[in-house]
Amino acid sequence: MCTLDALCVGEEGVLGEIGREHPLRERLIDLGWTAGTCVCCVRVSPLGDPIAYRVRGGVIALRRSDGRGIPVCRCSRK
Repeated sequence: MCTLDALCVGEEGVLGEIGREHPLRERLIDLGWTAGTCVCCVRVSPLGDPIAYRVRGGVIALRRSDGRGIPVCRCSRK
């Protein structure tokens, strides 16, 4: 188990439960970021922040600090 910000480009994982204290919790859940959903890191900006992730066919960029609060279980590396 790691956090979302630890995924490398091309690496996939399964989302864990987003904690109630996470500032973007409701917004991410509305976008389909629920526990058990597959997530893939698709791009890191040149300066390392933000990072783009693909979830359920959509791509969203999150700050590295926001990704630190989201648990992920790594499942493969491309």
